[in-house]
Formats: sequence, structure tokens, C-alpha cells
Amino acid sequence: MVIRGYGGSMLSISIWLLGCQAQPAESTTDTPTDTHTSPTADTATPPAPSCDSPPSFVGSGSAELSVTSDAVFCVLGVTDMDELAALRRVTVTPGTYAWPADVGSQDYRLPTCVEAPDSSVAAQPRGSLQRKSGINSIITTYLQPYTLDGGEETLQLVVDQWGDAPPAVALDGLMSRGDTGGQTAAWLTTCSANDGCWPLSPCRTPRAGDAPERITFDRGHLDLHIDVVFDEGVWIDEPRLLYLAEGQLDGTDFSQGSYFDLGYAYAAHGLDRELLVRFEHPIGKACALWGRYGRPGLEILRTLDCSGTPLTDLGGVDAPGTH
Repeated sequence: MVIRGYGGSMLSISIWLLGCQAQPAESTTDTPTDTHTSPTADTATPPAPSCDSPPSFVGSGSAELSVTSDAVFCVLGVTDMDELAALRRVTVTPGTYAWPADVGSQDYRLPTCVEAPDSSVAAQPRGSLQRKSGINSIITTYLQPYTLDGGEETLQLVVDQWGDAPPAVALDGLMSRGDTGGQTAAWLTTCSANDGCWPLSPCRTPRAGDAPERITFDRGHLDLHIDVVFDEGVWIDEPRLLYLAEGQLDGTDFSQGSYFDLGYAYAAHGLDRELLVRFEHPIGKACALWGRYGRPGLEILRTLDCSGTPLTDLGGVDAPGTH
């Protein structure tokens, strides 16, 4: 089973580069597909799923786990169309739940919803929670199995507390923090037999009003609306959420706001950035845009067909060097 690493920082996302080989050039004179017509079944973008009712809580303990409305977590950093199927969005129902204060094991279940590109699951069996002493800390591991499209997957939450163990743990849009007097770190991971293990990062509702990054090119432009997941100034290569992409290609306007059709990777202090935008409907032969930018002279933007195969490298690319 493949486990994606966290890299240099606790929650940095592994960057998976799209392998691009020379391909036949795409004709720039093709008549663009009207974005308001219905695409064929094999090119249609599935709607984002939703969960109607999460399962009930199961568990006990004298400490508390506080979950805020920002407790939404996603796989970030995917910029390869072949790996969009691995995207998961996990929502934990806000509330205050019993959390163990002593070492030991028990049945446990947080009310969670797990969404995939074309399905979602809320009804889940009971998971397991184990709290044990580490070398210099107390580690609590929660494993929650679930089934998506007939495949078995597992959600894992690891909470590491050291120093004076805080009486409460908070799970929010900035991961997990303990009360004053202790230190807490948390990791969320989702694993499946087909896609391996992927770390989850916060993907709360983006803040409104951030100016988009604009990339221009000979055949149009692209505006990227990006939210910095960690905004406390402590993360070098912060996971970032591309939550809206708008633009124009060959005279046809497009707009994509689905998490399951957008990818963005940010690394090396912003000197390496990658993007993936899958269109709601094809524009000519193009079903997506893929790009890399961040350093002068390294700007690349290309169209992809519906299988992710490169079509044409776009000319005249002008991309921002800093966020």
C-alpha cells in the first residue's frame, strides 16, 4: 500500500507531477463547443455528492473533543487527472464529544461524511480508538472503516499530545490544537486498496474577497481563486485550496468551482506551483488545463484531452511569480 508523505512540514502535501510527453498538436481552428450544450456521457463531469445524515456518535471518556463548523478536510495537491479519483472530502459534524483521558481501547465513531468524486457515504460501522503512551507523549489513534462504491476504505485520525496533556482537543479548520498548558498535533489520512493513503488538510469554506491570480496566454486567460489553508504564518509550504477557476479559451468562457475537478500544488516557497482545471464541458478537443508556474521562465500551460493526454502547449504565458 502506498503512503503519501508529508514532506518537510507536518501537513505538506506530496506533489505528483503530470508526466508529459510530446503529443500531436491540437488544432487551434476547431470550432469551440458551446459551453451550454450537454456533453456526451463519457465526458460529463459528475456532480459533487453530499451526505444527508451522518451516523450517530459512539464513544466515552472524561475529556472532550470539540469540533467546529470548519472541520472539513480534503486531499490537496493532486494535479494529475489520473489521480482525481483519489480525492476525498471529509466533514465532521460540529459538536462536543467524549474523548478518552486515560490509555486504553474502545469502540468509537465520530459523525463523519466522506465524499468521493461521484459518491458519498455517511452510514458507517463502529470504528476503534486506542490511546497509548509514547516515548514523550500520549498518542490517540482513531480508525473508521467505510465503504465507497463497494470498496473498503479507512479514515484515520492520529492525535499526539505532549507536555501537560490538555483537558480538551479542538478539531477545526486549522487542524487540531490543545488548550493552554499542553501541545497537540493531529493528522488525518484516508486509505484505500486502489489509491493508497493520502493525507487530508483543512479545506474550510474559503474566505471571500481574495484577489485571484491571473494567468494570461495567447488564446485566453485563467483566473485562480486560491485560499491559504494555514494562515497563521507557521507553514513554509502551506497547503492551498483552489476553489474557483474562471477564464476563457478560444473565445469560450468557462467557470469551475467543484473541488473534485480542481487541483493545486504549492511548494518550494511558491517557486513550484501546479494547477489542474477540468472543464464542466469540453472546449473543442480540450477537457482541461494543466500548468506549472512560480519561477520566471518556467511558465507552462497546456490543454489536455478527456483522458488527461497533453494536447497543446499554449503560447505567450504570463503567470505571477508570487502569491
